[in-house]
Amino acid sequence: MKRLLIFFVIGFLFIMIINCVFSQTLTASKIVIEAEHFSQITPSMQVSADSKASGGKCIEIPLILPHGTDESGPSDNGKAVYKIKVPADGIYRFWARCWWYDGCGNSFFLQYDNKPIVILGSDHTYKKYHWVKGPKLTLNQGIHYIRIVNREDGAKMDQWLLWLIDSPSKDNWIPVRAERETSEYIFK
Repeated sequence: MKRLLIFFVIGFLFIMIINCVFSQTLTASKIVIEAEHFSQITPSMQVSADSKASGGKCIEIPLILPHGTDESGPSDNGKAVYKIKVPADGIYRFWARCWWYDGCGNSFFLQYDNKPIVILGSDHTYKKYHWVKGPKLTLNQGIHYIRIVNREDGAKMDQWLLWLIDSPSKDNWIPVRAERETSEYIFK
């Protein structure tokens, strides 16, 4: 009887250890942030209610009418800033779940830490939320700043994520629906 009890206890502990290691690996490979959970926001970037957004809210650059007919650049320096904890060194792919008004309202600027600003978006999927592939970011374990900056009016963002690319095949992954937020990576 004692042997059977010892066998079950050891088996239970083994399963618990494997489960912990496996869940930490999965969690560390993907960081998901709801766009409205920023550390700081500067107008004209704003939070808006949106029933199609995962948490019922999004950030947006409000549509200005008459709407532009070219990509003349931002009318102000509105932005949302996020302070996050990255759990492991690595190369991460940035993805953003966005909604574009039209061809002149389909992008944001993206900056991380003090790296140069890059364009996020400019694809041709309009008036529905979809995932937009961003750049690869080389991040060390620790605190980092992600900035979503005004580029074109009429652009919305529901959530964004960082996907750890720890093997070449991992860069083929594409999100297809709203993701569950991993709030433990938001630094307060």
